[in-house]
Amino acid sequence: NVALDYQYGDLMINVAGPLTGDARMGVTVRADRETDVITSGLNGNGGLENFFSDNSSYNVFLSDDGEVRLGNPVTVTFNSDGGSDVAAQTVNAGEKAEKPEDPTKEGFAFKGWYQVTAANPETLADTTFDFDTAITEDITLKAVWEEAAFAYAASATASFDEKIRLNFYVEVPKELAQGAYAILTCGTDSVTVQLADTTHYSDAEKQGYKFSYILLAKQIEDAVNIRLYDADGNPLLFKNKAGTNDYTETGLDMTILRYVDYMITNGSDSMKKLAQAAKDYCYAAKLRFDGGEYTFSGAVSAVTAEQLSGYASVTEGTLPAGVTIDSITAMFESDNSFRLYLRMDESVNADSLTFALDDAARTISLQQRSDGKRYLTFTGVTSTKLQKAHTFIISDGSNTYQVTVSVLTYVRSVLNNSTSESMITLAKALYLYNQAALNHFGNN
Repeated sequence: NVALDYQYGDLMINVAGPLTGDARMGVTVRADRETDVITSGLNGNGGLENFFSDNSSYNVFLSDDGEVRLGNPVTVTFNSDGGSDVAAQTVNAGEKAEKPEDPTKEGFAFKGWYQVTAANPETLADTTFDFDTAITEDITLKAVWEEAAFAYAASATASFDEKIRLNFYVEVPKELAQGAYAILTCGTDSVTVQLADTTHYSDAEKQGYKFSYILLAKQIEDAVNIRLYDADGNPLLFKNKAGTNDYTETGLDMTILRYVDYMITNGSDSMKKLAQAAKDYCYAAKLRFDGGEYTFSGAVSAVTAEQLSGYASVTEGTLPAGVTIDSITAMFESDNSFRLYLRMDESVNADSLTFALDDAARTISLQQRSDGKRYLTFTGVTSTKLQKAHTFIISDGSNTYQVTVSVLTYVRSVLNNSTSESMITLAKALYLYNQAALNHFGNN
């Protein structure tokens, strides 16, 4: 037995010769207190498993820097309560645990670690655990979560009183709204809208926003998607009002078709009629411009030219020399427009003519297509204004000609003259759409 004084420095025991037979070498390490004793029995390369304590109050363990140590190790267990895993920590009694990185849990905000009481594992301490506390026994720390604030979709609708639109109504807690924005996407097209530009209503805790996306009539089946982002470009937590559907990553999709089908079943009487008429009109536009096979309500086929007899054009005066009316047409977009095409002899100087709409003082410009055809137009004709007549005035100073028309003038012309079944279906559906809109919205 040789006593060596080891003060955390380098210490080496040299064995002059090999151990033979049953010979063994024992190394006893004594701590400052005589009871703190560990003994190693080595017969070759050793490791932690070669050490044991001769005092049951102490254990042999490796320190964080890999040294064999004698002491009373205790374990700090982290229960993340459904969050990301946090590894347990083993420290010597009397030492402190290191505060780990905060765990994460989808849809929740981390509020802190709370110690589970020894008396009742279901009970937590009143305050968060202080990681400056010395650990003297095994403990469990449990993560406490608070449901994260989230934006939610209040409703989604379609509008038919102005341009055809899909509307998303979204409520956002005020603490999330600063600098936030929405991206609305339809196919390859998208638009970014700042929340600050779309305030719809507000109360003490949240603000409501209306986001609208304009669509062509034929886009009845095209989904519009809305996603929400914070000022740093991170997705906002976004759900339905009940919190059962999460749109954070996928966004929320809506179509005109989904809305009108719902309103055909659940709307008021006038809304049911408008929804059905809008569905027929949108599918008629899709048939005309994209082709396909679609089913229409019986009301479409029942429309006759006689029902539109009151929308014939009315003319007055004489056209300037060399000017003739070529044709009329309507443009079927998110709203409608009317075009009156003119034909002019080569001898006519268009700059010598004046063009006006509804009043001689309200002059308008002669438009020209890429193929050279020239026309006069009025635009922005919404569902309740398709029947509204406008008067084009053409004058060369000597002769003045007036022609009064509406979009329904064109519809009547199609029913009387067209041989295209898709065009006739579109004209009939547009007429019914106008009548249903007047019935629902009124003629204001």
